Amino acid sequence: MKELTNDLPGIQIKSSGTYSHSGYGYPLTKELCEWADLIFPMELENEVFIIERWPEFRNKIHVVGIGDHYDVDDEKLVDLIHYWYNTKFNLYLFK
Repeated sequence: MKELTNDLPGIQIKSSGTYSHSGYGYPLTKELCEWADLIFPMELENEVFIIERWPEFRNKIHVVGIGDHYDVDDEKLVDLIHYWYNTKFNLYLFK
């Protein structure tokens, strides 16, 4: 995702995971949610995780809708993220 927004001035993206057992090195924290203007969890399950812990960030959340069953470098995942970015991301960015 960071690579997709490199040419957008003023856009900063941070990545994290909602589950410590996922093996992802950066767990989501309240501080990250406070920092973010928008939060894009991949799945509805991730949205529920965030809202259960920090309901005050409910209005920042927009579910991407891509399942968590891909390897990070899976070509299908990359294609889906590119599709979402090209069709949906700008709708949130330029509201």
